[in-house]
Amino acid sequence: MRDSEIHGAMEPRDYVIDPSFLRTKHNRLLEGAGPNPALTQSSELALAAIADVVHKHARHLNPDQAEIAVGWLKQWKLQGALPRDYNDLQARDAFDVRLKAIRESPEQVRLQAVANRHGTWSRVWTAVFVGTLATMVGMSLAGGAGAVAWIIAAAALIGAFIASERCMVRALVTAKEQDRRYSLASLRAARTATELVNAGLCQYIPGVLYEGSDYDEKRAKAQMFKERERLADALYLDPDGLLDPYSFRDNGPRV
Repeated sequence: MRDSEIHGAMEPRDYVIDPSFLRTKHNRLLEGAGPNPALTQSSELALAAIADVVHKHARHLNPDQAEIAVGWLKQWKLQGALPRDYNDLQARDAFDVRLKAIRESPEQVRLQAVANRHGTWSRVWTAVFVGTLATMVGMSLAGGAGAVAWIIAAAALIGAFIASERCMVRALVTAKEQDRRYSLASLRAARTATELVNAGLCQYIPGVLYEGSDYDEKRAKAQMFKERERLADALYLDPDGLLDPYSFRDNGPRV
């Protein structure tokens, strides 16, 4: 069993000033039984003090209590992120403007045009199919049509059906791709929890969308709260080191 599994989620050497640098004595926050005495900057000393408290007491917190502590630090991190005169109505109008700009972006216009073109061709081939079918009915009623005429009509009928289906599939695929890109761009444009929800982040959660008289706002918000925690945990649960800052470093060790 690894030491981290015996002693806890983190070891003293894991608390560093900047995770993108090598773990040297100049980058460690903790040394021995307390903060690293080599630190001099006030911000680094404050971070070391927090690391010391976290390492000594975090193991005694349950997950919900740890999430509360994380929320406190997030509040400090995000102080000043919004202007003092923040107005939710003005913010909503501004976000609507950003979403409108996304909908009218060259990429969205191009995808819409492609979907419309395939849809138009699908309707054209459908009309050809109907016309060919009507012609075959007329040939059957009139009689006297030769085998070659029937073969040509049948080939035209089958070809029109296949062409119409292919164009319709292409139109649907393009429309879905357009919707997917719009959704992703909308999420990237969001800056607050309300904007993320309005951009569709929680639409896949049952009961979150307002649908009829059985909608429960309290239950919906509780589900969104749980989903926010799940998403945040998933981003930090990184056993493969996919988002490890150290893997992106290009400036050598902190000396």
